[in-house]
This record gives sequence, C-alpha cells and structure tokens, in this order.
Amino acid sequence: MVKSKRLVFLLIFFLLISSILTILPTSNGNLLNTKNKADLIDRWAVVVGISNYPGTLNDLSFCDDDALEMKAWLMGQNFPVQNIKVLINSNATKANILNSIGWLASNSEGDDYVFFFYSGHGDKSGATTKIVPYDYVTDISESEIGSAFNSISCSKMIALFDSCYSGGLIDSVQGPNRIIISACTESESSAESPFLMQGIFTFFFLQSYINLNADYDHDGKVMIEEAFQYTKNYSLNYGVSLFQNPQTAQLSDNIAGDFFLSPYL
Repeated sequence: MVKSKRLVFLLIFFLLISSILTILPTSNGNLLNTKNKADLIDRWAVVVGISNYPGTLNDLSFCDDDALEMKAWLMGQNFPVQNIKVLINSNATKANILNSIGWLASNSEGDDYVFFFYSGHGDKSGATTKIVPYDYVTDISESEIGSAFNSISCSKMIALFDSCYSGGLIDSVQGPNRIIISACTESESSAESPFLMQGIFTFFFLQSYINLNADYDHDGKVMIEEAFQYTKNYSLNYGVSLFQNPQTAQLSDNIAGDFFLSPYL
C-alpha cells in the first residue's frame, strides 16, 4: 500500500513538471515549441553571371565576378548559403536559369524573401527585351522571365538586372511586392570597368552598403531605395566621365514604404 501511494505521488509529480515545461517561457519571451516570427521567413536567391560565352567574340570580363560578389553580399544580408543558387558561365543555360527560378517557386512560401540577380549580355528585338543565356542561340524574353516570376509565392521580391537594355524588362517583370532595378534604360547599354573589375552598376550597388554609404537619412540602415539612388547617381557619373557611356539605372518599386532587406549581422 505504501509503495502504491509513492508511485502515485511520483506520477503526479512528473505530470506536474511536464505541464510546467510546456508553458515555460524561453529567453526571448516565446513559449516553448513555438517559433519566432522571423524564423518563419526564409530567404532564397538565384544569382547568374556569364562572362565566358561560347567562342570568344561575345565574351565579357567581369559578370561572373559580379555574381560571386553578389552571393557574398547576400550571405551578409542573412541569406543562408544553402538557399543561394549560383549559375556561372556554362552552367547558366536557358534551361538552368528558368529551372532555377522554378526552384525558387518550389521552395519559397508566402512570408519569404526572394532575390534574383543577372549579369551578362542583354539583347533587344523590336519592342522585346531579352537576357542572353550561355547557350545564346535562344534568348530568354521578358515575357518568359515575367511568367517564371509569377510562379513564385513570396512576401517580397527584389530583382537586379545588370545587362544592356535592361530597363525594357521592367514592364514584364514588375508586380505587387516586387522591387525591380535595372542597370540602364531600354535604349542604353550597361558597361564593365577594367578599373573596378566589375560591372559598373553592380559595383556601385554593392558599394552603397559598405560603411552605410547610401544611408542618406542617417538612421543606421541602407534601404533598397537608398541603394538604388546611390547606384543610379554614381554609375551614371562614372560611365559618362570615363567611357562617355551614360547608363541610367531604373527602378520599379511596388513594395509599400522603404524596404530594408535584412538586419546586418
């Protein structure tokens, strides 16, 4: 009889402890077995850079470097390395680029952030603007990019295009909760610089975040819109002064308010 009472007491004790643990707050004030809202937001990116096209006639110099520098920047903006797909040179075929956008669509969810970057040749046929994949016999048209983007479910999308005529892509790829930035207008070319060893547009976009260069309102953060203004000003001035090549960055901003991509690590 005494042993039975002791067993009952121990059972009640362990049940009580278990109940307390299920409601015990963690150090950040959330209940156990719940996730902080920020933990529910994943970040996904596809980064494309093509310098070495088949043969030598169409080769560029620094687009692959642009892509690698952009990947490093994204990692500093809280994008997990496993969530960044990088396509360089011969890997950046039309099929692989479109499949990678499909990869974004398969993995991202409603609260997630999605980032797309392209550095390479741009082309134009009549009123249609295109990007030029490694297998350049068949370009990727603005409507194909727009259709691929529309398959993605996310809360915020940022897309950067460092290619000639890239302003002509905006009409087809813009949409709700998207920021689209192009290196130039639909009638301009985008240039590389042997002195910067990068595309001019990409270089100044990344520079806008270094030492908070583009923090115009001095709030300790660089908003995407501030980064765009910095990039537009500096890339235009640089292109004109050194290469007599005006390239005027373009912005389509359909995200309400100024957007801060991520806290700094």
